[in-house]
Amino acid sequence: MEFVICDLEFNKHMILLIEPDIVWQKSLERTLGEIDDVEIAENGNTALKIYSKLPRLVVMELRLPDMHWKDLYLELFGRASYTFAVTHEDEFDTVSELLNRGFSGYFHKPSLNMSELQTSIESLIG
Repeated sequence: MEFVICDLEFNKHMILLIEPDIVWQKSLERTLGEIDDVEIAENGNTALKIYSKLPRLVVMELRLPDMHWKDLYLELFGRASYTFAVTHEDEFDTVSELLNRGFSGYFHKPSLNMSELQTSIESLIG
Protein backbone atom coordinates (compact mmCIF):
# COMPACT_ATOMS: atom_id res chain seq x y z
CA MET A 1 0.00 0.00 0.00
CA GLU A 2 1.31 3.47 -0.83
CA PHE A 3 0.25 7.01 -0.03
CA VAL A 4 1.10 10.34 -1.64
CA ILE A 5 2.57 13.44 0.03
CA CYS A 6 3.79 16.37 -2.08
CA ASP A 7 3.52 14.26 -5.26
CA LEU A 8 5.90 11.60 -3.89
CA GLU A 9 4.65 8.08 -3.38
CA PHE A 10 6.01 6.66 -0.13
CA ASN A 11 6.19 2.96 0.50
CA LYS A 12 3.93 2.72 3.52
CA HIS A 13 5.52 -0.52 4.61
CA MET A 14 9.25 0.02 4.44
CA ILE A 15 11.93 1.27 6.81
CA LEU A 16 15.38 2.04 5.43
CA LEU A 17 18.12 1.17 7.93
CA ILE A 18 21.51 2.70 7.12
CA GLU A 19 24.03 0.96 9.37
CA PRO A 20 27.59 -0.14 8.50
CA ASP A 21 28.14 -2.33 11.58
CA ILE A 22 26.77 -5.86 11.12
CA VAL A 23 26.08 -6.40 14.84
CA TRP A 24 24.02 -3.20 15.06
CA GLN A 25 22.36 -4.05 11.72
CA LYS A 26 21.03 -7.33 13.09
CA SER A 27 19.92 -5.86 16.41
CA LEU A 28 18.16 -2.88 14.82
CA GLU A 29 16.64 -5.05 12.08
CA ARG A 30 15.01 -7.26 14.72
CA THR A 31 13.48 -4.27 16.51
CA LEU A 32 12.45 -2.36 13.39
CA GLY A 33 11.14 -5.56 11.81
CA GLU A 34 8.46 -5.67 14.49
CA ILE A 35 7.17 -2.36 13.10
CA ASP A 36 7.52 -2.83 9.34
CA ASP A 37 9.57 -4.32 6.51
CA VAL A 38 13.25 -3.32 6.72
CA GLU A 39 15.70 -2.71 3.88
CA ILE A 40 19.35 -2.47 4.95
CA ALA A 41 22.09 -0.31 3.49
CA GLU A 42 25.62 -0.61 4.84
CA ASN A 43 26.71 2.73 3.40
CA GLY A 44 25.41 5.97 1.92
CA ASN A 45 25.65 4.99 -1.75
CA THR A 46 23.65 1.82 -1.20
CA ALA A 47 21.12 3.85 0.79
CA LEU A 48 20.61 6.21 -2.14
CA LYS A 49 19.91 3.26 -4.45
CA ILE A 50 17.42 1.70 -2.03
CA TYR A 51 15.90 5.09 -1.35
CA SER A 52 14.36 5.12 -4.81
CA LYS A 53 11.69 2.90 -3.21
CA LEU A 54 10.79 5.88 -0.98
CA PRO A 55 10.62 4.41 2.52
CA ARG A 56 8.40 6.13 5.02
CA LEU A 57 11.11 6.01 7.68
CA VAL A 58 14.91 6.22 7.67
CA VAL A 59 17.01 5.10 10.63
CA MET A 60 20.66 5.99 10.13
CA GLU A 61 24.09 5.85 11.69
CA LEU A 62 25.94 9.13 11.22
CA ARG A 63 29.39 7.56 10.83
CA LEU A 64 29.27 6.11 7.33
CA PRO A 65 32.27 4.65 5.48
CA ASP A 66 31.67 6.38 2.15
CA MET A 67 30.11 9.78 2.79
CA HIS A 68 29.39 12.35 5.46
CA TRP A 69 25.96 12.07 7.05
CA LYS A 70 25.12 15.66 6.06
CA ASP A 71 25.65 14.88 2.38
CA LEU A 72 23.40 11.83 2.60
CA TYR A 73 20.76 13.70 4.58
CA LEU A 74 20.70 16.50 1.99
CA GLU A 75 19.98 13.89 -0.68
CA LEU A 76 17.17 12.38 1.39
CA PHE A 77 15.81 15.58 2.94
CA GLY A 78 12.13 16.13 2.35
CA ARG A 79 11.63 12.69 0.88
CA ALA A 80 11.30 10.52 3.95
CA SER A 81 8.42 11.01 6.30
CA TYR A 82 10.70 10.59 9.30
CA THR A 83 14.45 10.26 9.90
CA PHE A 84 16.01 8.98 13.13
CA ALA A 85 19.70 9.00 14.02
CA VAL A 86 20.91 5.95 15.95
CA THR A 87 24.59 6.64 16.41
CA HIS A 88 27.71 6.73 18.55
CA GLU A 89 27.94 10.49 17.96
CA ASP A 90 27.26 12.36 21.16
CA GLU A 91 28.66 15.84 20.59
CA PHE A 92 26.11 18.44 21.66
CA ASP A 93 26.59 20.47 18.47
CA THR A 94 25.95 17.43 16.28
CA VAL A 95 22.83 16.40 18.17
CA SER A 96 21.53 19.98 18.09
CA GLU A 97 22.18 20.18 14.35
CA LEU A 98 20.32 16.91 13.74
CA LEU A 99 17.22 18.18 15.46
CA ASN A 100 17.48 21.60 13.78
CA ARG A 101 17.72 19.93 10.37
CA GLY A 102 14.48 18.08 10.98
CA PHE A 103 15.47 14.67 12.31
CA SER A 104 12.54 13.10 14.14
CA GLY A 105 14.72 11.66 16.87
CA TYR A 106 18.20 10.86 18.13
CA PHE A 107 19.35 7.80 20.05
CA HIS A 108 22.85 7.27 21.42
CA LYS A 109 24.00 3.72 20.72
CA PRO A 110 25.91 2.74 23.81
CA SER A 111 22.87 3.56 25.93
CA LEU A 112 20.22 2.64 23.33
CA ASN A 113 17.09 1.04 24.71
CA MET A 114 15.46 -0.83 21.83
CA SER A 115 12.00 -0.67 23.34
CA GLU A 116 12.26 3.13 23.63
CA LEU A 117 13.32 3.33 19.99
CA GLN A 118 10.41 1.13 18.95
CA THR A 119 7.93 3.13 21.03
CA SER A 120 9.20 6.44 19.62
CA ILE A 121 8.90 5.23 16.05
CA GLU A 122 5.48 3.66 16.56
CA SER A 123 4.16 6.85 18.15
CA LEU A 124 5.07 8.77 14.98
CA ILE A 125 4.06 6.37 12.25
CA GLY A 126 1.14 4.73 13.99
